[in-house]
Amino acid sequence: MMLPWQPAGEALAARLAQHQIVALGEVHWTGQPYDWLCDWLATPGHADLLDTLVVEFGNGRHQAVLDAYLAGEAVSEAALRAVLQDALFGLTWSHPAYLRLLACLRQLNQARPARRRIRVCLAEAPFDWQAPDLAQAWQRALARREDDYYHCVQRQVLAPGRRALLLFGAFHLRRRGETSPQLAQHILDPLGARLARQLGEQIYFIWPHFTADPALNHALTESQAQGQGPRLCHLAGTSLAQQIFGLLHPRLPSDQRLGELTDGYLDLGDLPRRQQLPTDWLADGTWCREIWRRARALPTDAGQALQQQLQRLGIQDN
Repeated sequence: MMLPWQPAGEALAARLAQHQIVALGEVHWTGQPYDWLCDWLATPGHADLLDTLVVEFGNGRHQAVLDAYLAGEAVSEAALRAVLQDALFGLTWSHPAYLRLLACLRQLNQARPARRRIRVCLAEAPFDWQAPDLAQAWQRALARREDDYYHCVQRQVLAPGRRALLLFGAFHLRRRGETSPQLAQHILDPLGARLARQLGEQIYFIWPHFTADPALNHALTESQAQGQGPRLCHLAGTSLAQQIFGLLHPRLPSDQRLGELTDGYLDLGDLPRRQQLPTDWLADGTWCREIWRRARALPTDAGQALQQQLQRLGIQDN
């Protein structure tokens, strides 16, 4: 498949220089995208292209803790882990790459004056896991999640006129939503579609390569063998843009074209995905007991799914 690839680092820098917001879809349970982003931020001049990251991975209740950490203040490991662990889907953010990214930004900020430090905004609204009506509170928070993400971007980026990189699960960052009734169990009007309607060409969307489609995987693997390294393709006018999204990602069987849902395609090579809890999470008996308490208190379907996940990960119910 012949595509107009560019080196990914240069392409991301160019897009941030041209657009107020770049929306970069992430792939859960793999570290390469975040390690690549850390290298990108450490490249001279790149950190000057943005002032804000808006991220999905964390509970907004802990924004002050994260602010203090990124400013170089002393923050305990347990308090920093809680930023991730207390999210609505805390286990999703268990990969150590998230904390590596935060550590990278903390170090980067130490070399920058206070007014030029990069901010990280937790888009998930504050949530209290000690709420007396926990099951109902969790359902309400889940139902308004996309609204909360959108309002965070409005407050933290658009209203003050900042330049931002958004880091969310890729399915939240589709340029268009869905209207088909058979897709009602999916997010029909995601964050990306809402921002695209408002911002038009001021926002640029990047989709990460992680399809299960064997033909596309084979084509990209063959071309990567030439040693091009991380690369990004602007999709307009390419054959890749014409691919049916639902064939690339059966999880969302949309009949829209890939080029209708995103602007760029990021290929970082093979992204092995494996959910494995860090040893410090597993060693924290207080957290293990608490996550089991949450699993038992959540709505039936969500609670059972979390309990099964905990069992697969070897977290004992004490």
